[in-house]
Amino acid sequence: MDQIYWRIGYLILGAISGTVAVASYSIAMQISSFAIFLPTAMHGVFLPKLSALIASKTGLIEVNNIFCKLGRLQYMFIMCCLVGFILLGKTFITLWVGDSYASCYLVVIIVVFGYILDVSQNVGISILQAMNKHAFRAYVYLGMSILNVILSIILGKKYGEIGCAISIAICLFLGSGLMINWYYNKVGINIKIFFTNILKLSFPLL
Repeated sequence: MDQIYWRIGYLILGAISGTVAVASYSIAMQISSFAIFLPTAMHGVFLPKLSALIASKTGLIEVNNIFCKLGRLQYMFIMCCLVGFILLGKTFITLWVGDSYASCYLVVIIVVFGYILDVSQNVGISILQAMNKHAFRAYVYLGMSILNVILSIILGKKYGEIGCAISIAICLFLGSGLMINWYYNKVGINIKIFFTNILKLSFPLL
């Protein structure tokens, strides 16, 4: 589902917009992938510890602490990348690939903005795996992938690579933002504290 979700834009743009749009979209996705590499790598190392905590009777409190602490670090990293790119990204793209790919700037901002929440809560994936409750997330991603295909065709025809980026952001907000957070709350993760911490961090980061 992950491959379908992130690769469908190339196929759709190739069919409806041509090679320039595909090249511009490809550059934008390459840049945006740098912003999620480190935060995504963080959560995987916590799976053994989380499994041991969940197996204990009082481990959920510590699990929530890890979720909030690691979430803050991931959020700070991704927001620093986004704010830095907003300030300097247009000049960087112009120097790197030229003015003809200026649309990359907006595509990167839209995509990165779309997965801020998903990246900040990556440790939640390991928590669900440790609880053996990650099937719901797979179903959500299946739904997101199908919706992304439909929206990418509709928006891609009208707005090109920017339309495909908007489609990704919308699906991430609905799936990783609304539905997954509802599920996290249902399985015992304190989402309220997480968002309180995120809001406190947002103003100084901006």
